[in-house]
Parts: sequence; structure tokens; C-alpha cells
Amino acid sequence: MAENGDKRLDRLFAAARGAPPDTARAEEGFEGRVAARIRERRPGGGEWPMGAWAWRLSPLFGAVVIAVGVWTAATIPEPVAGAGTEIAAAWEAADMADFLGGGG
Repeated sequence: MAENGDKRLDRLFAAARGAPPDTARAEEGFEGRVAARIRERRPGGGEWPMGAWAWRLSPLFGAVVIAVGVWTAATIPEPVAGAGTEIAAAWEAADMADFLGGGG
């Protein structure tokens, strides 16, 4: 019985190998589909390409970041050193020593 099924299966495989593949459905409208996909991916071909604008404007964004950094660095006030500043620094150091040393 198994041998009979194997012969039938071999005949089916031989018939499948002998028949030419039907590619007519895949070929229909192939050029049109390719052209539509190219048109779709082309910048300005339908939707607004946000990524293209971001890359084109990246030098401007970088210049703005550098300008803000320079402006911030130029406008930082100098720390005023005086008796109050030294007392506060010593007080913080004493608090930290107490905290780390376990004295409560």
C-alpha cells in the first residue's frame, strides 16, 4: 500500500515539474507598481518628508545649540567670595563629616 502511494506521489511530482509556472498574474502591472513605489519614496512625492527637512536644518540646530552654550557661559555670574561663603562651606564640611562619621 505504501509503495502504491509513493508511485502516485512520484507521478504528481513529475507532473508538477513538467508544467510551466504561471507567472502571468505576477507580471501584470509590474512596471506600474514599481513606478508607483519609486514615486512614493521620492522626496516631495506625496507626503511631507520630515526626515529630509531635519537633516537639511541640522546645521542650523547645531549653531543654535552652540550659541546658547556660549551665551550661557558668558552670563554666568562670578561667585562672590566673602565671609558668608567661607562660613557656609565650613558648615557644610562639618555636617558632612558628622554624617559620614556617624555623629548625629
